[in-house]
Amino acid sequence: MNLVNELQISAERDDVLTVLRKTKRLASKLDRRDISDWLLAEQNGYLADQDVPNYRVINTTIAIDTNGYVPAGYGQLMRGIVELPSSGLDLRMPFRASVSDVLSLIDSLNGNNGAYLSIEDGSDLSRDLRSFFGVNPMLSQHISFIQKYNSVQIKAIPEKIKDKVLEWACDLETAWVTGEGLSFSPKEKEIAHSVTFNIRNSNIEQLNNMGQNWKMSHD
Repeated sequence: MNLVNELQISAERDDVLTVLRKTKRLASKLDRRDISDWLLAEQNGYLADQDVPNYRVINTTIAIDTNGYVPAGYGQLMRGIVELPSSGLDLRMPFRASVSDVLSLIDSLNGNNGAYLSIEDGSDLSRDLRSFFGVNPMLSQHISFIQKYNSVQIKAIPEKIKDKVLEWACDLETAWVTGEGLSFSPKEKEIAHSVTFNIRNSNIEQLNNMGQNWKMSHD
């Protein structure tokens, strides 16, 4: 079995961490720095100034988390996490966690827990949300805003990663880059640099700053 066939089979059968390790080996042998950078981001998490692939741009809704009872309208009281009405918002946020953290989160999602991420108090996004939803300043210390990520899209991340690897491995084989004898010829390496590893989506503007994203979505 050649190296490319081995990666194809791995992408179909193995867990995502195994697939990433094998992809790392293949990318190194082919001197594909672009793929190595993607692998590093997937394994360690994406930095704040890094674009994320389209499969990591996740639909989110806004919720509030309270640390005590606060008025909830109609004379009722509430505490805990409460999702807010969408109010026409269309928020899609980059999900930058490492793939290991993604897998841990998926395990918790299987227990019906939500995929939540706190919004830093005092941030531009937090201030905009307090204004948008008309939060009483007297209640500010009792309320924090959080984002709830779409669970289905979170759960899809590992398979999307494997799909990208499989697509690349199939394209390599189509270009006659196979890695017979566990190594690649100079000609194969040259050809491999012309085989695109497509991890971006040019039709989606990458979302890097939460405050900026919010303004873009509700202006």
